[in-house]
Amino acid sequence: IGITQEDIDRLDISRHNITLPVALMLLDGEVYPSLSRARKNCRKGFIVVNRGPLDINKETGQAEFDITCFRGRVIDRVYPGDVVGIQCRMHGGFYP
Repeated sequence: IGITQEDIDRLDISRHNITLPVALMLLDGEVYPSLSRARKNCRKGFIVVNRGPLDINKETGQAEFDITCFRGRVIDRVYPGDVVGIQCRMHGGFYP
């Protein structure tokens, strides 16, 4: 996926503790083919992370991010059970 053993050692990556850009590359290698592309999307604020499972809205029955959700940065770590989301513009330049 474009990550060397040197990167793995330098970033102290394991299967239970991985940086957000590396997680993005593993989740969607077509959209994030390189570390630089994944880092760029993190810096622009397009990535959100929810610690733990998503909440279910009682009115709609849909899963949604809760207050433990935060904007992912390049330095953030992703752990088992975290939910990674992509924040996109709906219209008019405002985020949903």
